[in-house]
Amino acid sequence: MYSRFDPTACARCSNLHVCTGTPHCPCFDLPLSEETLEYIASHYDECLCNACMEELGIKL
Repeated sequence: MYSRFDPTACARCSNLHVCTGTPHCPCFDLPLSEETLEYIASHYDECLCNACMEELGIKL
């Protein structure tokens, strides 16, 4: 049975990570700009790992 706390593949790099989809998720602590968040939302249908979100935040 699937649980939202099971590891899933990052939509960008395919590395496994756990997304809780709650404010307790590690990604909620990342200081990402509104521009970065909009880019991620428009280019990916699933969650990204923290490493990819950090990398995109630096590039944008």
